[in-house]
Amino acid sequence: MMHEIAERLEVKIATGLLMALIGAAISPAALAWGREGHRATGQIAEQLLTPRAKVAVADLLGGVPDLATAATWMDEERPALARKYPGSPQWHYDDIEVCSNEPHECKDGNCASERIKVSMAILADASQSKEDRTEALKMIVHMVGDIQQPLHASDNHDKGGNSVKFGEKNWDNLHSAWDTQLVRTDMRGRNEGEYVAELMEQGKDRIALYQANDVATWLKENNALGRERVYGALPHFTCEAPYTMINNLTGLPAPYIQQALPVIRMQLVKAGARIAVMLNRALDPASEQKSAAKP
Repeated sequence: MMHEIAERLEVKIATGLLMALIGAAISPAALAWGREGHRATGQIAEQLLTPRAKVAVADLLGGVPDLATAATWMDEERPALARKYPGSPQWHYDDIEVCSNEPHECKDGNCASERIKVSMAILADASQSKEDRTEALKMIVHMVGDIQQPLHASDNHDKGGNSVKFGEKNWDNLHSAWDTQLVRTDMRGRNEGEYVAELMEQGKDRIALYQANDVATWLKENNALGRERVYGALPHFTCEAPYTMINNLTGLPAPYIQQALPVIRMQLVKAGARIAVMLNRALDPASEQKSAAKP
């Protein structure tokens, strides 16, 4: 399946778009999925909510269950959140080494996986204030989406790829490429509704598979993707060499981009599916029992 998707993409992707990614100016503030990626994950998740969870989400958000808008909230409110919660800049990722089997450290609970647990407990507790539950909802939508970006679950002593720069432009780096420019390249100028519809059509048969297991398992899976498909596909990368050995790139090679785009698509669908299952678990516990009862 992945091979077939890659072949279709190779035909569709224009050379100009590939070159645009290689030389694109990427914002130095780009962190996690960019706006396009996060909004796509929110739209996918919204389609996968149970009816009961959808009503609860709409009530908490004060209107329609607009998870596309909620998905970007943590990035948009980053300075305010940092003042309120000093450790919150670290809540967007888990630093897990790609070349080590050692358990990763989550200092003072400031990492995505731990904060997802905290937010899930708040969201599921009807005795909590509506304000706190709404905040927890927005955080879950964002953080669960974040950790499906492989460089938010993998690190090679390079700040999740931020230190792997392309040439002399500090804003051209591996992390920003995966956050933003690969998504934009894959969209090929289409609007987000068209893009999400295509993602859902391609991923619909794997939703249940993507929703299985838990955050810890998802992190391991995405860390492996980081090692094999993000770092491992770079010229000259080995686990025995420091990241500076791959720090002389002037851009991402076209074959690398072609191989990365199917991964981007898969991860966006995973993100939406997993956001939905987490919200369903918190807001409609019966949905988990129904799912477990299915043959």
